[in-house]
Amino acid sequence: MKKNILKEYTAKVKQLKNAFQDLETNNLVPITHGEKSFTKENIKEVQDNLNNQEFTISVCGQINAGKSSFLNYLLFNEKEVLPADDTPWTAKLTTVRYGEENQATVTYYSQKEWELLKSQQIIDDEGVAKTYYDEFLKQDVNNAALAGLQVENYINTDNKIVSGVALNDLKDYVTKGGHKTPFVKQVDIKVNNELARGVVFVDTPGINDRNELRSKVTEDWIKKSCAVIYLFYAGQALSTADYEFIDQHLSSVPTDKILFALTKADISEDYEGAKAFVERTLKEDIELKKRKFITSNKSVYPISTLSALINYKQENNLELNEDEEFHLERITEVSPSFIKNNGFIEEFTDGLKSHLMTQTGKAIIDKATAFLFDIYKTNETSLQSDLNTKKEKLNDLELSDDELKQKKAYLDKTLDNIENFKKQFKRNTQDEFVARLKSNLKRELKKFRERGYKNLEKNLEDASDDSIKALRNLATHLTKQHLEDACDEIHNSLLNNLSIKEEINELLATFSNKFQLIIQNVKIYDDSLSCFVENPNGIIESISFDQLAVEDLKKVCGSNWGINKGDVKTQIFAKIKEVFESNIDEIIKKVLANVGNVIENNINEVYNNVNTEVKKIQNNANSLLESSKNYEEEKVTLQSGIVETQERLNFVKSHFKTLQECI
Repeated sequence: MKKNILKEYTAKVKQLKNAFQDLETNNLVPITHGEKSFTKENIKEVQDNLNNQEFTISVCGQINAGKSSFLNYLLFNEKEVLPADDTPWTAKLTTVRYGEENQATVTYYSQKEWELLKSQQIIDDEGVAKTYYDEFLKQDVNNAALAGLQVENYINTDNKIVSGVALNDLKDYVTKGGHKTPFVKQVDIKVNNELARGVVFVDTPGINDRNELRSKVTEDWIKKSCAVIYLFYAGQALSTADYEFIDQHLSSVPTDKILFALTKADISEDYEGAKAFVERTLKEDIELKKRKFITSNKSVYPISTLSALINYKQENNLELNEDEEFHLERITEVSPSFIKNNGFIEEFTDGLKSHLMTQTGKAIIDKATAFLFDIYKTNETSLQSDLNTKKEKLNDLELSDDELKQKKAYLDKTLDNIENFKKQFKRNTQDEFVARLKSNLKRELKKFRERGYKNLEKNLEDASDDSIKALRNLATHLTKQHLEDACDEIHNSLLNNLSIKEEINELLATFSNKFQLIIQNVKIYDDSLSCFVENPNGIIESISFDQLAVEDLKKVCGSNWGINKGDVKTQIFAKIKEVFESNIDEIIKKVLANVGNVIENNINEVYNNVNTEVKKIQNNANSLLESSKNYEEEKVTLQSGIVETQERLNFVKSHFKTLQECI
């Protein structure tokens, strides 16, 4: 159970790190060829990014949903490090990540934050206006003072930070009755548990948190999370508080980042029925169904931390306490499968692992792999160029001075011809082609914008049939959901359906064929004119859902536009359409820019390769003209160099092929 939650990702990262280390071991960096250059510092930067990459997982749910029990079991070997008896006013935002030493860092409120809490106005359960401090902190602060702990000892101008706190001592900082609890803003824990390596678990305060400072931090963590685990308490699943949290904190979180679990599922004699109820509600509820939380390959996980704990103790011959004996008997009678299957915790963590790898890990691995492969290809290109140059110089040894001068003059003219060809091809062929391609592509992509907004409009109409309030509540999510759907369609079409790759390659083939005529009498290595797009990934790079700007939509849709439902609806629809179309137009703009860049980069790479090659040959001729001609010694040196370079090239190709098969 305590295996790394990122096992597959970690294994691939290890492969990559070994491959990057091999680059240095085999002297493949530093390497420069033409405009491309890779240094050991570049390698270190990529390695550091892989080492420091963290996957953030936020765990959310009601106070009694079992968040702390779940994380205690998962991360702290069943010890109660995170308090299970927290309350809305004592709960702390807590992060847990891997560390060699088990310890915590405590951050207290700053003076400014403390004053804000003291002045924050709230309405209590009886409708009476009070300050947050009077309602939730004053009594605890007074109790701390009676114990000799004064506010000024903890609340400073800047946030006071205390490191190296033993996990056994955390109860004084985070639990009900802990004398330091009211002054603590956040706790960051490090635990020596492989499950946490590369992961940051965020134990968010319970929903209905009235602490505005903490609520804002919670929302920030959730937004940057790779996954959000939302825990429903089986005894009170989908309560009003659940609805409110989903609406407030998860409205702008992509649905595919959210995983749902039904905690304490062992309390129900029909946990499958409870699971079905939650899934059915998420699918069919008027306000929730449009979120598409549940799909054919995504469901709610029923789990029981208590069952997992009991099973762990039984398997390790540890004595159960009186409460655990009672629950063992109860669970065995009501839902015996929970004990047998370790509370179904493994099934849930397996789903989490798969989710993290699919959603985030693959993109990180693919980017590092592409960088690694580019270094190998640059080494191949450089060696092929060197091999060609040595062979050409060996032939030049047989030329007279006059022949060498003629060759040098021809190469000078060739360089001029290349520059002229570059300008003419761009003006007469490339610019016209790119403009036509962009125009056609823009027209096609706008169809996705129009179709996407039509689908969004239909869902908005359904929402507005319920009420303007429902429309306002769903505006942000529906808009973002349909933007993501439109983005998916655009991505898939660019990758699979639209003939953009074929059209670009047609232009590149025309360029390559015409360019060949300009340099037909110059001996260059075969791949220097290679010019084609294997896949159109470069066209959609730098485009992601994170760039979709819809966060302010909910606030805007809440504007006061009068009391006439029709007028308000018209205003809301107009604003949503504006936001939807501006986001899609921004994506189209980036796609079109990328199209131009892909073409330009491919053509420029050929120019750079050929220019580098021609100048090398030119330098050979110059050096022979200027040197004292000891042909035999030079010939031996070149022949030896050709053999060494060919062997080195064979080694790099063989090593690269093996690497491609492994990664």
